[in-house]
This record gives sequence, C-alpha cells and structure tokens, in this order.
Amino acid sequence: MVSEASNEKGIVCQARYSSNRHRGTQFHGRLFQVLVAFSGKSIDFGGNRSMIVSEVSLMNQPFAFDLERETTQNRDYRRVIYTGHYTQLVLMNLEPGVEIGNEIHGLDQFIRIESGSVRAILNNGESERDLDEGWAIIVPAGTYHNIINTGDVAAKLYTLYSPPAHLRDTVQSTKADEVEDHFNGIVSK
Repeated sequence: MVSEASNEKGIVCQARYSSNRHRGTQFHGRLFQVLVAFSGKSIDFGGNRSMIVSEVSLMNQPFAFDLERETTQNRDYRRVIYTGHYTQLVLMNLEPGVEIGNEIHGLDQFIRIESGSVRAILNNGESERDLDEGWAIIVPAGTYHNIINTGDVAAKLYTLYSPPAHLRDTVQSTKADEVEDHFNGIVSK
C-alpha cells in the first residue's frame, strides 16, 4: 500500500507500507519505506499513521561522470559513489593477492573489471573464472562468490548492487578497514 502526504509547500512525501520486514522506517510494528521525506516534520498518512522524519531523503538526482577514469584512479578498497533506491555503484581497488572474501547476498550484483586480473570463485568453488580488463560477471542473489586479485598490479573494478548493499558514502581505504554495514534506506543527494 502506498500513502502520500504533502507539506505546507505542497511537496509530496510518499511512503510504502508493507507487513513484511524490508529496509525502511519502523512504525508501530509495521514498516514504512520513506521515499521522499521532510526533515523534522510530522507527516500524517491518515488512518492513524503518522511519523516524524529526522533525515532528509529527497529523491536522488541523475548522476553523470567518467566511470572508467573514476574506477582506474580509485585507490580505496571500497568506495560507494552512488546510492539510489534500487541500485548502488561501488568502486573497488584490490591490491595483488587481496580477495573480497567468500560472501553471499540477497541481491543481484554486477561486477566489471576495468583493469588488472582476478579470479571469480562461485558457489564455494563449483565454478571458477579468470577475468581481466573489460570482462564482467553477474552474480545472482543467493550465490556465494569471491573475487581474488591474481595479478601483479592492483585490480580496479566497479560493482552495481541491486538493491543497494552498503551505507551511502561508505569509504574503506584498505581491506583491513572493511566493516560490515548494510544499506539503511538513505540515498545519494
């Protein structure tokens, strides 16, 4: 169910109601996913459903940039550069011998190697594929996967998560700085 309210300027705030557990804002044991919010305002969605919004989360704007340049110049292990409601773009820099680590997500992931060479290991070793510059792999939700830099230079790659996986603006300089985080519904401005 979708509910809408507008502020004094007529700007619409929209929330999705779901009885299932999804990312969003908790309200009376039910979940509302705020798509457009107004900082510090009480929003009445009718039917005894209201909430006070403390974080501005305006619909994000189009984002244009030189992806190849940004990816190849990135020196951070992980750098989230764009987070939308349904997709997230993350740049990664894997130093020689560094691996992401065997992981599984409940979301789809697209990984493209911009430079360097890596080995993609899927489903706990059932399938392995060597990838280098220009190659990509799509990792469906529920697939164990690991990416290992097998070259002598840093591997530069980018990944698209759908839906987002990490907090907006996450930057982890090295693999040692990696901290488990999860998307909290706040998108790029």
